[in-house]
This record gives sequence, structure tokens and C-alpha cells, in this order.
Amino acid sequence: MSALWLAAALSVAPVQTAETVPHRALMLHIDGGLALIDIDLPPVPAVYMMTGELGVAYGLWPGVDVRGRYTTTLGLIHRVGPELRARLLSVGRLAAALRLHPSLQFAGAAREQLNFGGDLSTLSTLMVSHRAWFGAFTGEAGVTVQWLLFEDIRGRSFVDDEPYLAYVELSFGYEWATGPRSNLSMRLELSVPTAPDDPFTVLGALPRLLFGGSWSL
Repeated sequence: MSALWLAAALSVAPVQTAETVPHRALMLHIDGGLALIDIDLPPVPAVYMMTGELGVAYGLWPGVDVRGRYTTTLGLIHRVGPELRARLLSVGRLAAALRLHPSLQFAGAAREQLNFGGDLSTLSTLMVSHRAWFGAFTGEAGVTVQWLLFEDIRGRSFVDDEPYLAYVELSFGYEWATGPRSNLSMRLELSVPTAPDDPFTVLGALPRLLFGGSWSL
């Protein structure tokens, strides 16, 4: 398998990098992995939770693609929304892009009554990728702004509609080609709450490790 073939394959399906999906191409991406949270119990200071993600990307114009993204944790916490990704530059092996992802989060649990809550948020990040014959490395940094928080616990409702800078978002990923129109990837995400008293953070962050693949549809 030649280095030239790998570089060409990666350029066709760069779903998780700053290189946008080619014009009129349709790609599916599936991730699975673990999220780590602190449950504030001395015998078990942190627990791993199963998490997964499903995304579809379409090349709207050269350098611009539109996506749909769904994320779940333990099948109890769900986040869904569209995404717009626009490439800012592509020079040699380097590429940069902006990512905008408005979304709705919903979490619910059945007890004596149905308790639920969630938010309306927007994730905005800058992505930078370096491509080589063996794959592409991507770093990403940005913020999540919460526009609306809501919850209903035992029939008592609460709504907060004041915009709030909730998280600083960081991630580092690696993507490599497995065929002319397919990739595998791994990604480490860190959500750092701006609130100093977040009860679920581990060393000040909410980490998530994902492994996945992308395919042309």
C-alpha cells in the first residue's frame, strides 16, 4: 500500500479533519467510546460511561459542508443538531476550518415521576489539521454557549434563558484511510466547565475518548 494511495484516499473522505467533505459527497461517521465523570463517592472517585455518536456530512459547496450529529451517553443523555463546517485555508499539508454546531440536549430518567432536563447550546470551534502519508492529525479549540437551560423534577419546572459561556472545548484527533472512500479515527475531547464548582469534572474537565469510522454513502 503506497504512501501516495493513502494520501489520495484521505483527501477523499476527510470527515474528522479541517478538510471539508468534497462537493456533493455524502459521508456517514460512527463513533463509540467512553466518557469519564466524577460521581463524588470516595470509594469510586470516577466512573466510565459508554458514549456514542452518529453523524452524516454532505459537501454543500467546495470548502463548505453541512452535517447532522447525534450524541448519546448511556442512552440517557442525548444531544442532536445540525453542523456547518467551512474551510478557511488549505496550504500544502495544513488546513484550517471553522465549525458551528447548534444543538438540543435532552436527559430523562423514569422514577416515581418523569424527571427531565436539557439545554439549547451552540458549539463554535477552530480546527487545524496536518496531513501526512500515514494519516491526519487535527487539533480543535472553541467554546460552548448555552442559550437556554430547562428541567422538570417531580413536577417542578425551571427555565433559565440567560446566555452563558458554559465550556471551553479542546480536542485532539487522528484519522487514517482504510480505502478510497473510508477512514478510521480516534479522538480525545476535553470539555472544561467555566463554573468552578462543577460536581462531575475529573481534574477540572469532562474527558471523552472516541473511536470510529467513516464511509461514503
